[in-house]
Amino acid sequence: MIVAYMLLRPMVYLPFFPDGNIKPLLINKKVIYPNYLHFYNGRIYATTKANGILIIQHGEIKSVIHPIINNQEEILKKISIHQNTIIAKSSNGLFQFDMNGKLLKALHSVFGFSSKRIIDFTFHQNQLWVSHSGGVQPINLNYNKTAHQKPFIRLNHIFSKRRIN
Repeated sequence: MIVAYMLLRPMVYLPFFPDGNIKPLLINKKVIYPNYLHFYNGRIYATTKANGILIIQHGEIKSVIHPIINNQEEILKKISIHQNTIIAKSSNGLFQFDMNGKLLKALHSVFGFSSKRIIDFTFHQNQLWVSHSGGVQPINLNYNKTAHQKPFIRLNHIFSKRRIN
């Protein structure tokens, strides 16, 4: 069981076990240094530069989530899990993924942020708050821009002062 992660230098973590040992995470005998760690439901979700999101339980990598945007794996800088979805920031904006890494929403686009630069985000009293280049903004994750029906418009006649040939 992992007790904590020790910060070696900015944004590089190694697992710290109850017996006092520090053991690196290994994939194919290669040391993996997580970018960000999030604890949820007894598991640690560790974002990496080249290996997606590692799901770690009892000191072992149980599975991996590969978040995909535009048919490419996205490198995530920070994640949080909310209502069984992953909220993530990357250099390309703020996103919501399902727990398999499928993109649900590009939140920076849906909510009209002035740029893709996300400074930070957090949940407070079940509300997502995002700090971005345009300020601080609450986000309603239940909002779906495409869920609204387009109005039905019917034109019976068109009148013009000019004659059209």
